[in-house]
Amino acid sequence: MHFDAQEGILRLCVQLCDGSKNMESQMLNALLLEDSTFLESFLQKTLELGFKESSVIVGLELKGLHNTFKSKILDIQQDELFARLALEVQDKAITALCPLDFIRQNALKKGDYVKWHIPENAVMIYAN
Repeated sequence: MHFDAQEGILRLCVQLCDGSKNMESQMLNALLLEDSTFLESFLQKTLELGFKESSVIVGLELKGLHNTFKSKILDIQQDELFARLALEVQDKAITALCPLDFIRQNALKKGDYVKWHIPENAVMIYAN
């Protein structure tokens, strides 16, 4: 884990544990609103990262983006407009909302792989 500052924008770069083969990226970047001196004491500690399921962008191909990962679909729940995907991330799962049309047009089902992206400004950091 380290800080990265470019043109006045501060990011926390977190190395993801275990380097899963399904991960497109091994780093997750979080845009910081606090000064880095406040967060330095957390650098060697376990952090919990969170985000809203509606902030996750799902696609078959996502290029040129930080925080892009590849995961297997564990479950699909749907209503008339949206699908809620349970996506495998290492030994856990995240949920993501996407348009139901995306699922239907690509004939996606449990066991298929999709790519997902979480914008840097949507990542929340919790210190344990």
